[in-house]
Amino acid sequence: MMIRRMMTALFLLIVTARISSCTAKDLPTDSSTAGTTLATVLTTSPTPTPVPTYAPGTELYGMLSVTGEVVIEPKYEYLDLFSDEGLARFKDHGLWGFVNENGEVVIPAQYEDANNFSEGLAAVKVDGLYGFIDKSGKMMIEPQFEEVTDGFIFDRCVIQKGSKQGIIDQTGMIIVEPQYRSIDLYCENYSIVQFEDKTYGIIDRLGKIMAEGYDAWIYAVTDTGYFFVHQESGADLMYEFDGNMFFVSPIYSWDRAYKIHNDSLIKASPDGVKWGLFDLSKDKYLIEAIYDSIDYQPGNEYAQTYLYDPEYFTGAVNVATGQVILECDNMYVKGEYGYIIYTDEDYNTGVVDSSGQTILHAVYQQICATPQGDFFVIEGNRYYVIDTDGKILKEFMDLYLCDYFESIDVWSFEYTGLEPVEDLHISGFLDGSFNVIVDHEYNNYHLLLGNFTSYPNSRDVSIAPVPVLEDNPLGEYRFINSSGYADGWYSDISCFPDQGVLVVEDIDGKCGLVSYDGAILFALQPCHIFTNPDDNESLNAVNWNTGYQYAAYNDSDRFIYTVKAG
Repeated sequence: MMIRRMMTALFLLIVTARISSCTAKDLPTDSSTAGTTLATVLTTSPTPTPVPTYAPGTELYGMLSVTGEVVIEPKYEYLDLFSDEGLARFKDHGLWGFVNENGEVVIPAQYEDANNFSEGLAAVKVDGLYGFIDKSGKMMIEPQFEEVTDGFIFDRCVIQKGSKQGIIDQTGMIIVEPQYRSIDLYCENYSIVQFEDKTYGIIDRLGKIMAEGYDAWIYAVTDTGYFFVHQESGADLMYEFDGNMFFVSPIYSWDRAYKIHNDSLIKASPDGVKWGLFDLSKDKYLIEAIYDSIDYQPGNEYAQTYLYDPEYFTGAVNVATGQVILECDNMYVKGEYGYIIYTDEDYNTGVVDSSGQTILHAVYQQICATPQGDFFVIEGNRYYVIDTDGKILKEFMDLYLCDYFESIDVWSFEYTGLEPVEDLHISGFLDGSFNVIVDHEYNNYHLLLGNFTSYPNSRDVSIAPVPVLEDNPLGEYRFINSSGYADGWYSDISCFPDQGVLVVEDIDGKCGLVSYDGAILFALQPCHIFTNPDDNESLNAVNWNTGYQYAAYNDSDRFIYTVKAG
């Protein structure tokens, strides 16, 4: 938002919760030798053998909705989230089957192993070999493969024989014989492969080699014919199959949470010196490569541009039209709620919209936009909220607003004339109508930023909830809501911004679900609710230090949880 000193301090005081992952393991790799041709005779599915119930203390898996309802009672040895087909695989006494969204077993536990459904088929293991069943349990491709990875993508699936991988289609026909160290079915028309000599290349849908001999990792390819090669230092490289080469920002290889698509906008350069924004879908620069640097995050309406010589000069360009919105010396630019807030060379702040039309002239010290289309501004020694016409809606005598948290309709504020204690200083909180609901000078407030894994379409910090750390010797947290403090103290918290829900754990190890405003959705009880990999890993991914993958729970409206059998 508006106060850079404060936002820097907020990041230093992020609350991170230690959480565990429920990511399914890859299928076994020690199966016997398999055939490589399409089977034409379908077999009968094996009959499951009745087995005793689980012994007391066994960890049993179930499923919760994000609103706290029990979707599937905890009764399985393992349970996955639902696939797009509405089926989830489960493991019961060592055998695998499938359950539907009503909690009904539609394919009994009878397989040695199973993958989730994808594109209408699921890989299952029978007598040491993998075949494929449909949603009714009918065997559509006879068991014949040593191993399969994941499932069907773009009517293709990767199979493995020994240490080599190949590709089949949905009839079971082998499209590419097992011959590569690895295959990534990245897009519909092309796949990334690694050869036996450990170099990388691209094959088309029928297995024809389109590019080969790259020692560096190829991490993306598009249906439009661009592929991206990682470099250990400096800019990465983008190639076309006809040999054209571009320099691109290395952010796209370091942030594996971000997947390059056919219509992605790429920060690119023809020479590694001058940069623009390249539109893959249109095969041309949307913003010409005439700038010394360009800053763009996918999802934003604008890109910020920089020129360094003969003097430092910045601007903003609309990424939809290529229109220059702003040009100014020493300018700071930030997008908020559809507006662009900028600071000019005289350190005055103004507002324009994405077309460059002036909303507020640059006459203010600071400006903070609201989702209602109003603005908190500081002008001289006055602090007030105005509309787009400059009409004063609310004036404050001794405090100024710091940040707005849309998810709970709350503002943080700081009293004027006070020296900060430590790096972060928030005096209290206001509701959406600017009434004080929490007023504790010099308290330590922390923002829970959550899992970060929705980057680069990540939400602003202000959309996260606001846990409040009291002087509790147990290190527990409680939430601010639109009325003040919410009930409940928690030792561990994991945030899911897309669903507006938090997984919480108390000091006794009981877990539950609460909404952003602290309302209890699933009461604390002796169980474990699985979330994404550790917050520290995802935080590092945003800092480009690890290869954190976007995790399943960010896209799901359900959680897996476990209890101990009685």
